[in-house]
Amino acid sequence: MSLLIGDALEWFAENTPEKVAVVGPDGSRTYSQLWSRSCKLANAWSRLGVRKGDRVAILMTNCVKYVEVYEAAAILGVAVVPLNFRFVAREADYILDHSNAKLLIYGGSFSSLVAELKNCPQLLIVADGEAAGRNSYEELLEKESDARPLEKADPDECFYQGYTSGTTGLPKGCVNLHGRFMAQLLRLVAA
Repeated sequence: MSLLIGDALEWFAENTPEKVAVVGPDGSRTYSQLWSRSCKLANAWSRLGVRKGDRVAILMTNCVKYVEVYEAAAILGVAVVPLNFRFVAREADYILDHSNAKLLIYGGSFSSLVAELKNCPQLLIVADGEAAGRNSYEELLEKESDARPLEKADPDECFYQGYTSGTTGLPKGCVNLHGRFMAQLLRLVAA
């Protein structure tokens, strides 16, 4: 059995629950808080129909919720597709279409950009600000259990699908697998 990113977070949540895991402009989370909120987010995605192997796009600036999205993806076995917050609608549309993202999580400050998208997924979660008829990140978390989802990530499935800049043509999707991503993190820690 492979050690995956979600497994590592669970270990830290059990063994160092009160230690601060992440700090951002929107606050901080201990390992137990990060684990709980990430499990709730993964369960919310499951309830909305996101399944192992699906792509979840994210359009936010750096914040604690950004880390929660990556951890929820690691726990559930989905792939994160980050969108550059400087994209115009045409650029975001291309990546949303190419990646076949099933869900888009975005910061409220990007609402006008999201309104311009032609290839926007039907599943939308607003991370902060006014949800205006869309799924609110915090409201979704309030409704969910913090139990680990039953389905676990597959080490041979995509965890992160980043895109090249497209300077020599259209951007190309770069697939990073759950197992290989974790193996690289372990190599960095050991160095």
